Amino acid sequence: MNELGIICNIKDNKAKVAIGDMVTDFLSVFQSLANSYAVSFSPLRIGEQVLVIPVRGDLNSGVILRGLYQEKHRAKNTDENTFNIDFEDGTHLEYNSKSSTLKLDVTKDINIVCINANIKADKVLVDSPSIDLGFGGKGVVTTECICAFTGSPHPHGSNNTRSKI
Repeated sequence: MNELGIICNIKDNKAKVAIGDMVTDFLSVFQSLANSYAVSFSPLRIGEQVLVIPVRGDLNSGVILRGLYQEKHRAKNTDENTFNIDFEDGTHLEYNSKSSTLKLDVTKDINIVCINANIKADKVLVDSPSIDLGFGGKGVVTTECICAFTGSPHPHGSNNTRSKI
C-alpha cells in the first residue's frame, strides 16, 4: 500500500522517509526527466512530504514520488495559464501562456554562457546605473553630451542607442 511520509535523511539522490514511527531504507526518487533527451535534478529537502510507492509490497524497496504541496510549501500562483517556480532564495520564474510572457525575478546574478546570443525585439529597455558594452571599452558619446569645441550637443551621437546622462 502507498504511504505518505516526510523525508528525514538524504544521501546523494536518495532519501529515507519517516512514515509514522517507521523509517524506510534509502530509496530512489522520481525526478522530472531522466532520459537521453534531458536529465533534470531538483534537490531533496528534509521535511519534504512525499509518497512512498512500495515495490512488491515492500516499502523498503519502494520508490519516492515527490511534489506534494504541504502547508509551508504551497504554490503562490495557481493560475491555469501560468507555470511558475519559486526558489528558497526568493528567485521566481514565471511563464504565462495566455500572454506569452516570461518573467524572471532573480535575487543575484544571471550568467549566460554561449557561442552566440541573439536578442530580437521591437525595443530593448535597460534600467541600470552602469552598462558596460565590451568590458573595458571607453565611454559612449550621446547627443546629450556637450561638445568641448562647439558648446552645442555632440552631433555624432547614435540615433538608435539612447542614454540619459
